[in-house]
Amino acid sequence: MTLLELARKEGKAKVAIAARVNGVVMDLARPHPDGAKVEWVLPSDPDGVEILRHSTAHVMAAAVKELFPGALITIGPATLPCATTSRKKPSPQSISSSAWTLGIRPVPRTVSPSSAV
Repeated sequence: MTLLELARKEGKAKVAIAARVNGVVMDLARPHPDGAKVEWVLPSDPDGVEILRHSTAHVMAAAVKELFPGALITIGPATLPCATTSRKKPSPQSISSSAWTLGIRPVPRTVSPSSAV
């Protein structure tokens, strides 16, 4: 059983964005270890805020790359406020619209066997 399946079983699938398993934050796609203590990570939790910022940064980067294929995406923490060093600054509306479109597309999710717990 995955953590997502456990969240569905416990009625938490619509509110949990991750799980803390024996104190370690994990993706809901990971297997639920037998006998492990599970706490649900919500968007309002400090870990939840960090997860949302990280995920949103990926969607934003994909939107910028779609609008500006030559854009270079940097690696770094997802922090606020966000800044851009691009000489061609896209309008916030065009990025937001593109990010929204990207955000609702089905995204394949995989968990590599080496990272699964």
